[in-house]
This record gives sequence, C-alpha cells and structure tokens, in this order.
Amino acid sequence: MNAGMKEVKRFLLVHFSFIIKDRETFFTTAQRSQIVWKIMTRVRFDDSARDKIGIRRLLNDSTYLAAYPLHEGPYDEDDETSEPNDRRLLYTEWAHFSNWYKRQPLWLVRRYFGDKVGLYFAWLGYYTGMLVPASIVGILCFLFGIATIDSDYNTPSREICASNIGGKIVMCPLCGHCKLWPLDDSCTFSKLTYFFDNPATVFFAVFMAFWATSFLEFWKRKHAVISWEWDLKAYEVEEEPRPEFEAAVKTFRINPVTQAPEPYLSFWTKAARMLIVSSIVFLLLFIVAFVVVGIIVYRLVMMSVIYSTPQEKYEFIKDNAKIITSVSAAIINLVIVVFLHNRVYYNFAIWLTNSEFPRTQTEYEDSFTFKMFLFQFINYYSYLIYIAFFKGRFFRTPGENPDFVFEKIRADMCDPAGCLSELFIQLSIIMVGKQFFNNFMELFMP
Repeated sequence: MNAGMKEVKRFLLVHFSFIIKDRETFFTTAQRSQIVWKIMTRVRFDDSARDKIGIRRLLNDSTYLAAYPLHEGPYDEDDETSEPNDRRLLYTEWAHFSNWYKRQPLWLVRRYFGDKVGLYFAWLGYYTGMLVPASIVGILCFLFGIATIDSDYNTPSREICASNIGGKIVMCPLCGHCKLWPLDDSCTFSKLTYFFDNPATVFFAVFMAFWATSFLEFWKRKHAVISWEWDLKAYEVEEEPRPEFEAAVKTFRINPVTQAPEPYLSFWTKAARMLIVSSIVFLLLFIVAFVVVGIIVYRLVMMSVIYSTPQEKYEFIKDNAKIITSVSAAIINLVIVVFLHNRVYYNFAIWLTNSEFPRTQTEYEDSFTFKMFLFQFINYYSYLIYIAFFKGRFFRTPGENPDFVFEKIRADMCDPAGCLSELFIQLSIIMVGKQFFNNFMELFMP
C-alpha cells in the first residue's frame, strides 16, 4: 500500500502542484474516483511476487467479481438541507424522457463521470443531431417511392406485374425439385424494391456523400473546441505506463531523460507478438466466412424443402417461399452474429490485446477498439456485402448438378426484381434486432 500511495502522491504533485483551499470541493466526483482507481491499480497485494499488483489482476483471477465506484447521493429525491447533488441534477435535467429536446449538460456529465464519458456523450449528441437531416431526406425519398409506385417512373414493376407481359414470361426452376414459374410472381418484390430504389435515390446518394464529409469535418471542429475547453490536448503525452505493463515486462532499459530503469519491449518482441495476434485475428475472421456459406446453404435447402411439399397443404407457405426464406435466414444470421460478438469476439479481443502488452492505457484502448471494430464490421456486415455485391454474380445454368458443396451456392440467385428487397429485409432485421438486444442488456443486465 505504501508504494501505491507514493505513486499517487507523485502523480498529484505533477498534475495538481498548486494550493488546495477546500479539500471537499476541489476535486470533482470523477476525479476522486480516478484517484482511488489509480491507487487500486498500482497497489501490490503480494510482496513476494512482482507481478501480483493491481485490482485488474484480481478481477482477471476471479478474486473479485467487479470493481466500480458508488454513486453519491440519491437520484429520486431532493435533499432539503442542501443543494441537489450532481446525480439528482443529471436525472432531472438529462437522464429523463421529458428532456429529450434539451441540450445535454456536458459540463455536468464530465464533472460526475469524467472526461471520457463526457466526450462520448458529446459525440453521441452530435451524431444524433446530424442524423436528423439525413433521416428527413431519406423519409422524403421513401414517400416519393410510395407516391409514384404506379406511375411511369416504375416501369419495371408495371411490366413485371402485367399479366400480358410478366405473366407470359416463364422463368427457370429455382431448385432441383421446383417447377417453372411466371415472372409476375415477383410483382411483390419488385414493388418493395421500388420503395428504396427509385429516381429520388440518386439524389439521396449524392446528399449522403456531402453529409458524410460534413459530418466528419464539423466533428473535428467540435472535438477541437471540447478538447481546448476541457484541457485534453496533452492527455496522451502525459500518460504513464500501465501497471500491468510494468508487472508483466521482464526486460528493462535506462530512460535517456530520467536515467532511471524502466520496463521495455524490444522491436522484435513487439513484432513477434503482433504477428501471432494478427494470425489469430484473421483466423477468427474466417469463421464469419463459413457462417455466410452456412446461411446460403440453409436458404437453398429451405427453398428446396418448401417447393417440394404438396401444393394443397402448404399453399400459403409455397406462395411466400422467398419472403419466408429471407426472413428466417436473416433471423438465424442475427442470432449467430450476436452470439459471436458477445461470447467469442469480445473475450478474444480482450485476451489478444492483453497479449500485446500495450504500454499505456491509450495504446491499450486503441488496440482493443480496432479489433472490436474489425470483428463487428465483418461479423454484422459480411452477409450484407455478399447480397449487395456478390450474390447472383456466379450463376450456373439449369441442369448442372455439381457434387462439390461450395459449387451449389452458385444457385443462390437474386429475385428478377433485384437483390435490394432481400438486402432491405436482412438490414432491417440486423439493425432492429441488434438495437433491441443492446437496449435489453443495458436495461435489465447493466
């Protein structure tokens, strides 16, 4: 404990080397929690072992289940003898449904939760505000599609749905057990596609290109202002090595500035660890590719089973086979990607990041964030990328019956009206399902 206290005292002398007039009000709630956390991360709990240091080690060993700061004061009632505490103010002025239209009290969020949480909600508020014009333009384009569904703008759907045009065009069977079918069976999919792929979509695409650029540039400006107001400019420069890094690294070097020994990882040691970690990351990404192939095989088998059933018993299912197959495949994909994200990729990302021995907390968070971004992007959007850019590109002619299982996925074709309707179904279920799951976890399992 003495070593930890000395380290904290040195930290306070470096960063707060001025007179403290009132000890009760000088430090904010977040700063008090950070000071306590710094003590807990650096105190040694076994003097006989050099690496047994910090609360994180105890958490990893399951000695403790969790470690977190307690709230200060009640949030649901006022203290009649004094002013409302910060927690009460945040509840009444911010974390309440009736305040959805008000500006966020970022200064109060920062004072209670700290700089990182305050900066996160600053970005979240900015992002939500910037989505308003994009959503308005998107809704207008969607309404344009609804209003012009039967006009000359939608010539493809009118021809597909016409009995004298689409009804006379016979299409090839969709599977080995399927029969010939008329083109006008795709009338519903063609109209659904037009809602999101109409002449107004071109304007929406151009608008989103300008929106994305404006979003990034305006956020850079807002971030610079917040960093200056909150004095976050030199945060990374002043960072100290992580306690886990100092305890795990066995090699040392003499610091050229302080002339004191410090833990050090050589270039070749870092390169070897990065090579091993990168190999494991790419191996995990290949799992997603097999998931995509599995979903494709499921679609082909499901279509074959539905169309091979007797017409009399399952007429409704057979008439809506494409929609049933697309929705069920999207739900299965959602369950798989949520399981991989919460049970596999998250734990692997923590383990791989710890294996790299990042020197500072910023390096640790950057490495962990990059892995989670890569895992989430491939996990959630790989099947969407397949539908948008690859599905139907590697078709095979009727009559071919390949024996190799990967050759059979070439039979997974788009509807004659296009793949956009299926892409819409898949994207809607993934986005809505993921948001519902995240909200459920935050409310009932925080």
